[in-house]
Amino acid sequence: NSVPFSFNTNSGIFPTTPVTVTTTTGATNYSASATSSNGWLPFNGSPSIGGLSIGQPYALTVGSQANILAAGSYSGTVTITDPSGATQGTIQVTLNVNGGNSSGLTLSPNPLNLTSALNGVQQNSSVTVSSTTGGTLSITGNLQSWINFQYPANTLVTANSSVAFTVNANPTGLAAGLYSQVLNVTVGSQSSTLTVNLTVGGSGTGTGTTAVAPTSLNFAYQSGTAQSAIAQQKIVITGPAGSWSSVITTVNNGTWLQLSTTGGSSLPDPANSPVVYVVPAGLAVGNYSGTVAITTGGGTQNVTVALTVAAGPVLVPTPGSLVFVAQTGAFTPGQSVFFSATDSTVGPLNITVTSNNTWISVNSPSASSMSVTVNPAGMAAGVYSGSISIIQNNVANTPYSYPVVMVVNGGGSVGGGPLTLVPSSLAFSAVNGSIPSPVTLTVSAAVSTPFTYSTSVSGGVGNWITISPASGSATTTSNFSVGVNPSGLLAGSYSGAITFVSNNVTQTVPVALTVGNSGGTGGGLSVSPSTLNFSGLASAGAITQALTINSAPGSANVSFTVTPSTTSGGNWLSTTPGGQLTTSVTISATANPAGLTAGLTYFGNLAIQPTSGNTVNVPVTLTVTAPPTVSAAPAPLSFTYRVGDTTPAAQSIAVSGSAASLPFSAIAVSSGNWLGVSPNTGTTPGTVSVTISPSGLSPATYMGTVTIAGTGVATGSTTVIVTLLVTAPLPTITKVTNAASYAQGTISPGEIITLFAADPTHPIGPATAAFLAIDPLTGKVSTKIGGTQVLVNGVLCPMVFSSAAQVSAVVPYEVASFSSVTIFVNFLGQTSNGVLVNVATTAPGLFTSNSSGIGPGAILNSNNSVNGPGNGATTPATRGDTVVVYLTGEGQTSPAGVTGKVTTVSATPPLTPGPLLPVSVTIGGQPANWSFAGEAPTFVSGVMQLNVQIPANSGTGEQEILVTIGANQSQRGVTVSVSVK
Repeated sequence: NSVPFSFNTNSGIFPTTPVTVTTTTGATNYSASATSSNGWLPFNGSPSIGGLSIGQPYALTVGSQANILAAGSYSGTVTITDPSGATQGTIQVTLNVNGGNSSGLTLSPNPLNLTSALNGVQQNSSVTVSSTTGGTLSITGNLQSWINFQYPANTLVTANSSVAFTVNANPTGLAAGLYSQVLNVTVGSQSSTLTVNLTVGGSGTGTGTTAVAPTSLNFAYQSGTAQSAIAQQKIVITGPAGSWSSVITTVNNGTWLQLSTTGGSSLPDPANSPVVYVVPAGLAVGNYSGTVAITTGGGTQNVTVALTVAAGPVLVPTPGSLVFVAQTGAFTPGQSVFFSATDSTVGPLNITVTSNNTWISVNSPSASSMSVTVNPAGMAAGVYSGSISIIQNNVANTPYSYPVVMVVNGGGSVGGGPLTLVPSSLAFSAVNGSIPSPVTLTVSAAVSTPFTYSTSVSGGVGNWITISPASGSATTTSNFSVGVNPSGLLAGSYSGAITFVSNNVTQTVPVALTVGNSGGTGGGLSVSPSTLNFSGLASAGAITQALTINSAPGSANVSFTVTPSTTSGGNWLSTTPGGQLTTSVTISATANPAGLTAGLTYFGNLAIQPTSGNTVNVPVTLTVTAPPTVSAAPAPLSFTYRVGDTTPAAQSIAVSGSAASLPFSAIAVSSGNWLGVSPNTGTTPGTVSVTISPSGLSPATYMGTVTIAGTGVATGSTTVIVTLLVTAPLPTITKVTNAASYAQGTISPGEIITLFAADPTHPIGPATAAFLAIDPLTGKVSTKIGGTQVLVNGVLCPMVFSSAAQVSAVVPYEVASFSSVTIFVNFLGQTSNGVLVNVATTAPGLFTSNSSGIGPGAILNSNNSVNGPGNGATTPATRGDTVVVYLTGEGQTSPAGVTGKVTTVSATPPLTPGPLLPVSVTIGGQPANWSFAGEAPTFVSGVMQLNVQIPANSGTGEQEILVTIGANQSQRGVTVSVSVK
């Protein structure tokens, strides 16, 4: 049921494979239809045929319409349907079109798939050309800007030999996405086409813009199943260092799309990337779409999200996606993925796995799992997004594209670029033309990386920054000696920078220079201290330090002014005003970090100018630090509770911080207060315990949150989504009986059976009774009413009645080949215990008017009056009259009974399917003739009507009636009322 094809267009050779239909029912006259784009998939030469015979092979073929397909992968489906239309089988067909129009010319690989980080390095790959006839190699194409190729001109390829050429793909300047180029390759008279696909992944190493991987996510959910059956997927976020935020939108403004963490003061670590998940409550079967917009300092990147809510089963991977953090040259551990289906009707899993990227390897895949490894060799630092194609029959989300993200060398962008610069800023202070000592600046990277560097200054003055080796180019790791030359500069503050460029990313190291007078003196003044250094939190208040200004001993009073200035960040520096000195004055210098960027150092100066004499300059630095943050993991949490069971164990949330002993609070919020957390306060590192109190909750899915937030000086907040799935009590069957006679022990095909619950605490159906209904899609009796299903050896039964205490259903005719079967009830997604019963050819049971299994039978007289003793509501039959008796358990019929079909009259007099085995009747011990035995018109198949004549010598009053079908007799104690006239 899964067929792969490979095809070279215009080769004249169309792949074919035989398909044979088998069945367990013996039916014939099956039909088949093939569906594919452009009609390339015929079945036995036609898109649709009928009259298939069991066991005869038919041809599944790639047709000539495939010649118009471009190189690439295509999918098709063949659906085979039984005569009743109730059962279908499917064949999944994949077609790989390699291109070309000459069977003797092959290109390998074709298509050529290349992957690069956003603005990453050029990707190069070799393509092998093989020819059976030989000739001169030529390559042409309307080339896009990102692609070129290299091969010697007039390359001669000899017959039955190969030659290679190189394809170069340069992602510089390309946005994240998929790019394709077709190259025309000829060797002599032979020709072929090569498709080159370049996938540009999301990496901040390019232009410093926001990059998210993957940029599209797909979810699938089977309606009515638990939320835990939906795979959760991660997204990796990169961009310039700093804060990030998100906005979630959905079509029609639904709230089904959620993100575990919606933002933060710093980019999330790739290994702890935010989780995208789905809350399906209230969603009907159908398709839904939404968007997660991620914003960093570099811009906004949209992630498109698609959700399919299916009526049938879906494939669920655990985990829902893989994120690898790889270092070039280092071992990257593999990760395992396990698959399950949301419904047992899928049967045993048998997945087919195909890796769509050269850097992804799937190792030893089994029928329901796979192990995945990645290889970062030769790949630039960045974030790469790929996928693995999963095919599984009988699920709604096949083929399934499983997402894989690889972060090479940490992604390159978490620190703002591919280079690590230590220190990140420089400050010098020069007095009266003195030259400060140089400092060492180290430039490094995770892998050997080339870069260029240069110096610049602002303020319209000469370049006072010196760097050795001189400005030019270098390769990491490099050490530079950086100094300043204040010659010719007036007293004051100056700013400049050293600029580094690597992989099209620009990074700078700010350089500050303060030029002042020697010793902090001048004009008869002395200042202490000679420099001021502030450090404070970005969210904290202003910081003040004292500055003492003295006049020289024996000097007269001196007037002065104090002028603060800054090189960047605005007016964050201030002082008390200058004034008249006597012997000494202490003033306050204040630095206010509010609104400044954490992690940077800002430079300023206090110019103290006496009324005569030289200015005394006091250099000022302000280092702004990020407030300590509190974070928590994991997210989200899920609990499952079945009514009547013990409460699930508590789960833990680990709370950590950027520093030790940070205070935090923990608050649980839920509708109905079923969610609890303890303790409510603590310090990092710590653990909080999440508990649930489900008493009184009805079966449903409940959502709550636990918010962990820093308090006091600590910032940061993490909201953990908590899901509680409350399911109905486990339904428990105590016995299975004939619905008419209540006899136990055996069942027969088509028999109506009644199942009884063990006790009220384990209901097998709804509190409000549900009755037989017709499925509008099939026209048959529905197999699910009131949330209840009955399964016999896994086959769904037509439902007749459902309540908490008892359920009635029709035994499927498909169980005729079994000697014993196991019966289950599924109520609100909960499966009961199984009851093992034997299967007999017949198990006749007469319906009674009091529904007890004994007493007056459910019998009509020939005039449609109810048979009975003649008490006003009933009338006895007379000897020789014909009465209509209703029963079940007649077994298989001729023609064969159809499970769930409503019996219709096919002729006059009524002709309906009748029992295969002989029928005999006695009334009051006397043999009775019958004129009709068959399925009762307008009733579900399995209700039998028997028209019986009262014997002429029958006794009068209440006479016992017994019906024998085959070797089995109906229950004793059922009567028919007889009178003389």
